[in-house]
Amino acid sequence: MRIFHPRQPLTTSRLVLRPITVADGLTLYEYMKTDWYGLLLTGVPVSITDHGVQLPWSGDEVKQAYQGFAADEQRAMFAIVLHDVVIGEVVLNDYDAETNSCNLRAYIAPQWRAQGYGREALSALIAYGFERGLSLISLEVYDHNPTARKLYDQLGFLPVGYESEAFEFAGLTYGSTSMQLTRADFLAQRTAVEE
Repeated sequence: MRIFHPRQPLTTSRLVLRPITVADGLTLYEYMKTDWYGLLLTGVPVSITDHGVQLPWSGDEVKQAYQGFAADEQRAMFAIVLHDVVIGEVVLNDYDAETNSCNLRAYIAPQWRAQGYGREALSALIAYGFERGLSLISLEVYDHNPTARKLYDQLGFLPVGYESEAFEFAGLTYGSTSMQLTRADFLAQRTAVEE
């Protein structure tokens, strides 16, 4: 079994990525209660009611989930912290021993989007995964999230598959692209930047 669970925070020029806690998960849950658009971009099946966004999980379910996440040795899950405020999370999960790979996902709360924080946090997480011996990091990005697709392209992820009917919302169907970044490509990019 490979252990990815973080023991120490990671730091970037503006952020601290610290191992996720239940309190962090509940903070993110509060953001998500009004963030129907952000959840739609990531494929979370939400319902919009007269009272706001109806999430597919209760507060108690979120609490239980984050208790499990915090103890999962094969998951690297960090709260993204800016000036002592949790603004999102980044995650490596679904470890596959056969391919020595993980899936990547991220969430940034609305008021901190489009300021480069996602790129900064993802760059740190990707380096963390490859420094711990991963061979491959994969992800899925939906057609209706071109901003994320552009970011993943810039980070060096390459498209490897496409599903035309990956997600349905309000009677509309959206496709998704599977993308991956290999350790070899990551190290080649890093060497090119350093030169």
